[in-house]
Amino acid sequence: MKNILALTLFLVMSCLLNGQTILKGNVWDGEFNYSGVSISLENTEILNFSDFDGNFQLDIPKRIEKGNVIFQYVDLAIKIENFKFKTSIIDLGKVIIPLLKHIDPSEYIKLPKEKQKNIQPVTCWGQILGYIKKDVLEEDSLILNCNKKIENYSFNSKTGTIVLDYSEIRDCLKTKS
Repeated sequence: MKNILALTLFLVMSCLLNGQTILKGNVWDGEFNYSGVSISLENTEILNFSDFDGNFQLDIPKRIEKGNVIFQYVDLAIKIENFKFKTSIIDLGKVIIPLLKHIDPSEYIKLPKEKQKNIQPVTCWGQILGYIKKDVLEEDSLILNCNKKIENYSFNSKTGTIVLDYSEIRDCLKTKS
């Protein structure tokens, strides 16, 4: 326990002395943690991945005051624009990666051929379990750790990118100076 406290104190002091911002949190889908999610700062080489438990940490140098943070997982990305890095530690808490719309095989069969083109099968050992609509999200709103429903975002189905502004999540963040 003393080692964990000492390590935490060391990391906080290192941040304060180096003047960098630590952006941290946990990536999940509302039920399971996601490992291997890339978290990056757009137009920089700053990049990290969530660990086995979904935890991540991105170290932002002091010289960068604002930027776009991108979470990329398989076919879906969340881009938070105009993120402000004014404090030494920013805890995003739980970042929920939304799901693409799932449909049953019986629904898929009823769709016209043109609409079936944007749908991908979900299989296990060659058996079709269902389908994913690549152009529709499962929910109409995004939810962050403070359970605030975010409806002011855009979804580009061609790139699989959800874009929202920092102002939409600012009140959900836990920060330390």
